[in-house]
Amino acid sequence: MLLKKRIIYFAHTNSIPNTKHKMKRKLILTALGILIGLPIWARDFQYTYEGQTITYTVIDEEMKECSTKECWYDENSGKEFPGNQVSGKLVLPATPMDGNTKYNLRWMGGGSFCDCSGLTEVTLPNSLYNIGSGAFSGCTGLTKVSIPNSVTRIDWNAFGGCSNLTEVIIPNSVQIIDRVAFSNCSSLKTVTIPKSVQAIYDSAFAGCSSLGSVTCLSNNPALIEEGSFPGLYEKVKLVIPEAGALNYVCSEWILFKNIFLAESGEAVSTISDGTLNYVLIPSSKADGINYSVVSAGDYEGEIAIPESISYNNRTYYVGGIGWKAFCQNKVLNVSIPNTVILIADYAFNSTPLKNITLPESVASIGTAAFQGCFNLKEISIPGSVNIIYSAAFADCRSLNSVRFEDSPTPLQIPNNVFVFNNKPRPLDELYIGRNLTNSDFRDLGYRSPELRPRQLIIGNLVTDPFYRFSQNEGLTNLTLGSGITEIPDNIFNGCSLEEVVVPVNVTTIGWGAFGNNKLTKVSMGSNVTVIQDEAFNGNPISQVNVAALTPPEASELVFSDYGQLFVPAESIGTYGNTSQCWGNFESNTLVALEDIKGNGESISGKVGDTVQLSVTLIPENVTLPYVFWYSTNPNMATVDNNGLVTMVNKEAGNCKIIATTLYANSKTVEYNVVSDASGVFEITSDDRADDYFGVEATKSNDIFTLEGVCLKRNATKDDVDALAPGLYIVAGKKVVVK
Repeated sequence: MLLKKRIIYFAHTNSIPNTKHKMKRKLILTALGILIGLPIWARDFQYTYEGQTITYTVIDEEMKECSTKECWYDENSGKEFPGNQVSGKLVLPATPMDGNTKYNLRWMGGGSFCDCSGLTEVTLPNSLYNIGSGAFSGCTGLTKVSIPNSVTRIDWNAFGGCSNLTEVIIPNSVQIIDRVAFSNCSSLKTVTIPKSVQAIYDSAFAGCSSLGSVTCLSNNPALIEEGSFPGLYEKVKLVIPEAGALNYVCSEWILFKNIFLAESGEAVSTISDGTLNYVLIPSSKADGINYSVVSAGDYEGEIAIPESISYNNRTYYVGGIGWKAFCQNKVLNVSIPNTVILIADYAFNSTPLKNITLPESVASIGTAAFQGCFNLKEISIPGSVNIIYSAAFADCRSLNSVRFEDSPTPLQIPNNVFVFNNKPRPLDELYIGRNLTNSDFRDLGYRSPELRPRQLIIGNLVTDPFYRFSQNEGLTNLTLGSGITEIPDNIFNGCSLEEVVVPVNVTTIGWGAFGNNKLTKVSMGSNVTVIQDEAFNGNPISQVNVAALTPPEASELVFSDYGQLFVPAESIGTYGNTSQCWGNFESNTLVALEDIKGNGESISGKVGDTVQLSVTLIPENVTLPYVFWYSTNPNMATVDNNGLVTMVNKEAGNCKIIATTLYANSKTVEYNVVSDASGVFEITSDDRADDYFGVEATKSNDIFTLEGVCLKRNATKDDVDALAPGLYIVAGKKVVVK
C-alpha cells in the first residue's frame, strides 16, 4: 500500500517539440552511444525478413548484438533520412543474419523508421530491450504496434506524431516512458499503465487529444511530472486500484480531476470543512477504511489536522498530506494526527513552518516535502518511517537537530535529504537510532558527509555505522551504542573528539578510525581483539583503558603518543611484556567492578509509554563507569543509551532490557518487560468471541489498528469474530487475532 519505489529523474522543460522535427545524426549517435556503449568500429549490414530489407548496425561484435540503423544526415544535401525506409506491415526478426552469422536485435536505433508515413503495422521481437529515440516518430500511417514483453524503456519521442495510432499495449516489462514518447498521437483513445512502469516523463502524452481514459494497474503509482499529460487532466478519466488509491491521491496523479476506483467504480471526490480541503477515497467494503487526504489550499497560521472528517454518513480517516498541500503557504505550526501514513512530495515545501511533530503512523516522507522550511530548527523521524525521498529536508537553513528514532527496521534514505545550498548541513546534534541502508548515502564519501554534527549519538539498534564523519572538525562529542561490533576504517578520522568510549560488543577497530583527533582518553571493552594500524594515530593521548584480559592485537603504528595504560590486574604483566604497542605505555591497574545493581525487576506500559531505568556500579570509583543497554526484543520495547525504555508492543513474546559494562565477565542487570492491562491478548481462530477476554457479547467496543485508525465503532461480538488475523486495539486493549 505504501510508496515503495521511486527513481531519480532529470527535470525537463514543459515545451512540446514538433514531432516532425528531424534529429541530427550526431546527437542520435551520441545518445545511442551513451546508452549502449557504441563502439567506434560499429558497422552496418542488411537482412531481408518477411519481405522487408532492413539495415542493422552491429553494436557488440563479441556478444553478437545489433540495433536497427539510426537516421542519418547527408552533409552534401543538408537533408536527414531515416535509417530505414519502409511501408506496409513490418515484422522485425529477433536474430537478423549477416551472412551465416546471427545477431540479437537489442535496440531500436534513434530515428530508425522516422517519417515512414506508409508504415501501417509493426511487430517487434522479444529480444528488444529498448525502443530508441524517435524510432517511429512521424509515422502518420501507423495504426497498430505490438511491443514485446522484453522492452524496458520507450525512449524520447519514440512514437511521437503517430497520428493514426489508436491503441498501444504497453507490456508489463516497460519501466520508463520517456519524454514526448507518445506526443501528438491524436487518435490514441485509451492507455493502460502496467505495474512495471516506474516513471512517465514530461510531455509523454502531450497532444493526445482523443485520449479518454488512463488505467493504472499498480498499487505503487509511477512517478509522473506535472507535464506528463498536459492539457488532459481536466477531461481524461483516471482509473486506479483501490488498494493503492491513497498513494495516487497523495501524488502528482491528483492532477487528474476525474479519478475512479477500479473495483467499485466510485469516484474520488473533494470537499472542504471550511479550514482544510480534502480528497475523499471511499472503500468498496462495508467494513473497509475510508481515507481522506489533505489537499492543496491557501492556509496560514496554526493548523490542526483532524483525525477524521464525516461526509454523507461516512467517516473518512486522514491518511495522507497530499502533494503540495501546504506548499508556499504561511503556516507556522501544524499538528498531524496519528492516522497519517504518507507525507507527499512538496507537502510543506517553502513554508515558514516552525514546529512539526511526525506521529508514529507516518511511513513515507516525499520528495522535497519540507525543503526550504527556513524556520524549522529540529526534526524527529519516527521509527515507523521506512523511506525518505530526495531533498526532503534540503535547504532548511535553521535546522540544528536531527533524530532518526529507534527502529529495528532499516531506513532507506538518499544522500541529499539534508543538504543546504548543495553543501553539507552543520548540526548541533544528530541521533541515529537505526541502520540507514541507501547505497548513495553509504557511499557519500568520508571527506564530505552530508550531515556534520557537533554531537553525534548512535543508538543501540545500529549495527552498521557506515556513515562517514571523517574530516568533520566540528564533531566534539560522540556516543556509540551497544549494537556496534566493528568500528569501520576512517569513520571518525580528522574530527575534534577529546574522549572516546568504544562500545562493549566491539571486536575490531578499523584502520585510522579515530586518527588525527584531539583524544586524550580512550576506553575500550573486554571484547576488543584487533586494533588496526593508525586507529588512534595523531592524538595527544594521556590515558588508555582496556578491559580485555588478553591484549588486543595492535602494532606500534596504532598510537603515536603513549601515556598511562590501565588494564585488569591479572593481565598487567601480559600487557607489559608484549612485543606490540602495549609495552610502550606505563601500565596501571583498573579499579575493578565488584557489583551492579538496578532499581527494579520488571517494567510495563502501554504503546508509547516510557520508563527510565538506572543502575548503580560498585564501587563508585570504578575506572570504567560506562553502562551499555540493549533490548532482547526491540519489537516489544527499545532502550536508549541512557536507559530510557520506550514501549513498542508490536508483537507478543518475551523481552528483557539488559544493562552491562565494559568489564570482562561483567555482571548484568536484567529487567523483564511484561504486559499490563493494555497488553497483548490472544483470540484464537476457533470460537474467537468466547476468548474475547471476558467481554460480554452484548457489550460494544471500538476496534483500531496499531496505527490508530478506527476500523469499527461500537463493535459487537460478530465484528471481533470477523477480524482478519493480525494485531488490533480492541476496547482499549491490544489483541492478537490468529
